[in-house]
Amino acid sequence: MSGPEAIRRTWALTKGHKGQLALLVLAGVLLEVVVGAAFGWIPVVGWVVSGTIAGLVTAVWLVAGALVFRAARIAPASTSSPA
Repeated sequence: MSGPEAIRRTWALTKGHKGQLALLVLAGVLLEVVVGAAFGWIPVVGWVVSGTIAGLVTAVWLVAGALVFRAARIAPASTSSPA
């Protein structure tokens, strides 16, 4: 599968769920900002807490991406163009 074809399939798979995906990304960014502001000024402890939260948010994003990729491999190819 070529890159452009993969992008078209991903757009097709996420159709109807773009709002949920955008909220997931926004929630992760807000969580990292809030935790960084709350604990970032505390030496060592703040860095550990902020790093842990950032790692967890990144893990959630990776799992969400992996699930979309898995669905793209399982779902039959769609001929529709991206919205």
